[in-house]
Amino acid sequence: MSHIIKTEEHWKPFIMTGAISAFLFLVYSIVTMILLLIVGGQPETVQECFSMLQKSKIIGLIRLDILTIIVMPLYYLIFFAIYGTLKEYNEPATTFFTVIIFIGITMFLTILPTSSLLKLSDTYESVSDINVKNQIITAAQSLHAADMWHKTGAIIGGVFLQIGALAISILMLKN
Repeated sequence: MSHIIKTEEHWKPFIMTGAISAFLFLVYSIVTMILLLIVGGQPETVQECFSMLQKSKIIGLIRLDILTIIVMPLYYLIFFAIYGTLKEYNEPATTFFTVIIFIGITMFLTILPTSSLLKLSDTYESVSDINVKNQIITAAQSLHAADMWHKTGAIIGGVFLQIGALAISILMLKN
């Protein structure tokens, strides 16, 4: 019994961090829904993307999901805290599904084109050669066409995250 109490004490800061992260994630979700209504969603075209970034970098970055890039790493903290509470009951399964979740989060984060589109937009505005501008538009179109909702990495990352979270939820219900 003292082993469990010692483990709980050892994990207490991580569990608190996970709880705070979950709360921040909830706030982020509500704020994102409101912002989508106010500023709009993803731009339809590269030209619209460049135009909105030139008008207002902040609104442009919000519409390009910068908040997702900032908040998605909270999943690491949330699921690490859950791991700490569940590992006593079924360590192999908890470890496996937590790793699956971490792989999914990492895959999802690696494909977000926000910083690349921002850089291309800045470069587009700074050059005057029409050929260079056309090359920049072409590069941006390929990024835009393979955005986070259409790339294989995002889809597989999302599937890993959802499967892992579902499995962890089942483990939580059992224990």
